[in-house]
Amino acid sequence: MAGIGLVTGAVVSCGKSDKAASGGTEEGGTQKTELPVTEISTLKVMSFNILRGDLNGPDHLWTSRREACLAMIADEEPMLFGLQECTWTQRRHILEADSRLQAVGVAVDGQKKDYTNVSSNPIFWRTDILSLEDWGTFWLCDTPEATGTPTWNAQKPRTCTWARFKVRCNGKRLIYFNTHVENAAGEETKDKSIRLIVDRMREANPSLQVPMLFGGDLNSKASANCLSAMMTYLEHAPSSCKDTDAGRTLNSFKATGGSAIDHLFYNKEGFTGKRFWVNRKAYKNVTYLSDHYPIFCELAFN
Repeated sequence: MAGIGLVTGAVVSCGKSDKAASGGTEEGGTQKTELPVTEISTLKVMSFNILRGDLNGPDHLWTSRREACLAMIADEEPMLFGLQECTWTQRRHILEADSRLQAVGVAVDGQKKDYTNVSSNPIFWRTDILSLEDWGTFWLCDTPEATGTPTWNAQKPRTCTWARFKVRCNGKRLIYFNTHVENAAGEETKDKSIRLIVDRMREANPSLQVPMLFGGDLNSKASANCLSAMMTYLEHAPSSCKDTDAGRTLNSFKATGGSAIDHLFYNKEGFTGKRFWVNRKAYKNVTYLSDHYPIFCELAFN
């Protein structure tokens, strides 16, 4: 397989995961079995804009949402997931809550740890199901390997984190891309961002035979022109899964309004879409875990 790590300049901030780098699991995690799962019939994936933990406001405070978010992850038990707007503190709390999880990713300005006032798009996975082979980050701009470069027509940087895994029980490999596309800069920026990600996917998996996933906060509805390149390249999970419970993913801490701007995609050569859903449950008496709802899909390997 031509791995993404072979693409010239594609690997930025590549290295060990949080716990591997520290020499073991982090202290304080819920102790669950670390033995490899011997068989899986489907892969459960989540994408969630968790909302930065340093923001003020009665709904925004991480201290008000932390236990609810951790309860949701424990309830759903995703095997693989990507977050957007995640600060280092939020990432640490998630890893501490479940000793089976590891994560990779850097902040949008390139910081590798202890960032508090910037966000990141980390990828988390269950170590009893998946083993990490490679990972990296690139920036959504004309110079994707230039750390911290602002995205097109905007002052802030935007990134895409990718990771390549092997399924422990059957040896299958898969590649996951996770991103958060800039909204304020307009449709041209969104279009360029998606096209860059598609180009990187083509380089990483030219035959599309390796199972591949893409997800994130794309700040666009599925019908938007800026998503056309992705919609024609991969399968849109809400549109193609056999069982779908879709609807708005942006809630803005309100009971009405918002739209479906968070998405998950997969390649039909690698997966069959079984189920897609948006989790709108309250946890720990918290109605809104974030200004976005987490989204999920269950996929069967082909």
